Amino acid sequence: MSLNGGINTRKGSDSPLFIYFCIFVAVFLLSFLFVSFVAGIVGTLDIDERAKVLVTSAVQNLFVFIGTPLITARVESQNTIKVLSLNVSPGWSNVLLVAVCYFIGMCFLNQLIFWNDSIVFPESLHELEEKLRGWENSSRHFTDAILSTTTIPGLVSGIAIVGCLTGFAEELFFRAGIQRQLCKAIPGHAAVWISAFIFSAMHFQFFGFFPRLLLGAIFGYFYLWSGSIWTSVIAHALNNSMVVITAWLMARGCVSADIENFGVSESGFPWFAMSSGILLILVLYLWQKKLSKNNGKSHF
Repeated sequence: MSLNGGINTRKGSDSPLFIYFCIFVAVFLLSFLFVSFVAGIVGTLDIDERAKVLVTSAVQNLFVFIGTPLITARVESQNTIKVLSLNVSPGWSNVLLVAVCYFIGMCFLNQLIFWNDSIVFPESLHELEEKLRGWENSSRHFTDAILSTTTIPGLVSGIAIVGCLTGFAEELFFRAGIQRQLCKAIPGHAAVWISAFIFSAMHFQFFGFFPRLLLGAIFGYFYLWSGSIWTSVIAHALNNSMVVITAWLMARGCVSADIENFGVSESGFPWFAMSSGILLILVLYLWQKKLSKNNGKSHF
């Protein structure tokens, strides 16, 4: 299934693509304002900080990241489910390959996280670095609040909201929403990387930008190649859920904090990371070839 084509892409303000883009942005802004209002109300509730962050996150996911692509797709067609590829099964073989890609690529991703976090700006840009670090610490404050639990209910709520709901919502927004619209006007590769760039940039974490960019691109290719949004949803949910589970195990003292640096070389050549990256590329290439053969066409 190809994501390219399907609608008239006339140039100018009368083109369907431009109209859908305007609708998408308008709904996004309205939803964002509503969520900001709700977040203010939640902040006054007599509940612990973790619960406040989880409730706000759930509302944001439902109204901004799910509501925006749903409404836009509804304007495009009455068959919203089909437009967003929600009716296309990922297939068990693809689900298995998603899990394989996650685990074999873990070392490379951890190394990239280490490199990105270790970036030091020139002295002339020290103030900019301090500002970016400040934003990073602010974002981590909310992340730490979500992950700071040692209870079973806390683990379940974290997986449900951070893992499953966020994974579904963000894939619907960035892949079935932004990437799908871009695919109507530009080649698939460009659409994948542009939507991945937006995905990473909207998290406002420069010192985590490149790992998230790579993840966004991988999720985008899962969607592009399989034709099912569920493939990238499963990949995203798996990644987020593993973060929640790892943090929970660390908080309970079941695993060492060093597990977050698994495969990372702080000095010398990163053999584990490079091997992990090469193996990941090989698996992705073979997967794409298999899907192309089954579909009778290539997505490259």
